[in-house]
Amino acid sequence: MKRTARSALGGLLLIACPLLSASAGLAAPTTTVRGKIVDPAGVPLADVGVTLANEVRGLNYSAKTDQAGTYVFTDVVPAEYRLKFAKSGYENLQGIVSVVAKKENVFDATLRPLTGKPAPPSWQDKNLRAHDLYVQKKYAEALALYREILAVEAKVAFVHFDAGNCSFHLNDFQGAVQLYREAIRLKPDFSEAYANLANAYVRLKKFDEGIAFFEGVIRTSSAGGTLFYGLGVLYLGSGQAARSLPFLEKYARLEPKSPSAYYSLGAAYTATGDLTRAIENYDKVIGLISDEQEISRVRAVIEELKSRIKK
Repeated sequence: MKRTARSALGGLLLIACPLLSASAGLAAPTTTVRGKIVDPAGVPLADVGVTLANEVRGLNYSAKTDQAGTYVFTDVVPAEYRLKFAKSGYENLQGIVSVVAKKENVFDATLRPLTGKPAPPSWQDKNLRAHDLYVQKKYAEALALYREILAVEAKVAFVHFDAGNCSFHLNDFQGAVQLYREAIRLKPDFSEAYANLANAYVRLKKFDEGIAFFEGVIRTSSAGGTLFYGLGVLYLGSGQAARSLPFLEKYARLEPKSPSAYYSLGAAYTATGDLTRAIENYDKVIGLISDEQEISRVRAVIEELKSRIKK
């Protein structure tokens, strides 16, 4: 898939809920995303469910196409997103797209009618209902539906991931770990699951267990930057800031527009006593966000570090 401001999408869709990131509150200048969905004959498709999920910051947008097959999202934070389309009777689509500021972001798609054996209607209906409940923050109800799905269809990685997100929000971090690890077992390149698994291990303070797991897969996994981010965060949380730095630096190189990369590096360099480098990374955070309250908070951190250097 091309990561351009205008692209068509393809691939299997199983609706996944957003990531659970410590940087979810960081904002950026907003823009507009729009597109048109048609069938293979070029006929517009109405009532197509469209979702945007941010890989790093946990942002989620949802809409349905109108009678002309068009959809639009306003006030979207520029970043990489997982864009998904779903309509009953058609193959679902998903893909990773880059949403950029000060530019029209148009993502069109063609949905093909189902030709093979479709998923059981009750399964798909439960999946959609569970996703809606998750968006409404009704996590216990959503989790109950995801467990009903897994009772009859246990090999769907995205459902384990979604159920893990519900467990995380319900503060059942051990349950979340089990569900994320099963999602990864079924889909070894599931980058979002690695990121959320690291967050769950941090909440449990099971740093050794988390580090051992991540070190065991980092040599062979193709999950991308989130794997390095997860291991870096676990080292940082365990008090091994110096060991976290190579992984967080690599993540920053792979995801140079991620505020969480520089925020974590700022914390790591602060912990190692390199306050100048910490300030440099916090400055980069400010350059990537627009939320004034968060900007003020990061600036206060920078000023505190500068005062420590003067002493």
